[in-house]
Amino acid sequence: MATALPGASVQRVDPALVRQLPLADALIIADAASARIARATGFEGGIVIVGVPKSADERDAFRLQGTEFIAPQASPQDMASVLLASIPSAPDGATRAALIRTRRLNAAGEMALTLQHDFNNPLAALMAEVQMLQMDAPNAETQATAGRMLELVRRLTALSRSLDGVRDRK
Repeated sequence: MATALPGASVQRVDPALVRQLPLADALIIADAASARIARATGFEGGIVIVGVPKSADERDAFRLQGTEFIAPQASPQDMASVLLASIPSAPDGATRAALIRTRRLNAAGEMALTLQHDFNNPLAALMAEVQMLQMDAPNAETQATAGRMLELVRRLTALSRSLDGVRDRK
């Protein structure tokens, strides 16, 4: 295969890998289930399934998604030609750069949303505890310390809420 497609790389396909390398031009997959997973995780390149479709309807359904079947006994050259035919036309440089930027912003937004969620629950609990400490403070010094702690928790809450903007900008 390497001689038929110089520069091609072979990697095990799983949903996490497809998310990490969404700009691959094409995949060669051993079964239809893996092709479904790749499409479900957002892979938009060409896919060749090494195998025989169960029916003409299955072959046609996959073909509509840009996925082709090839017989397992096919030569590497035949496989390469089917694979090259399944690859969508490559976007120009500006379109590809915009696509990369969009995907990076999307990843940043997902990360911001996860961080926000992971911070909000402990911050809410901490704020409640500090407020209770401030109300039940035995002396003015403890009350002042609780007030400073409360201000820090509020700053962290405001920072967490600012992550909403990251998600909206993506």
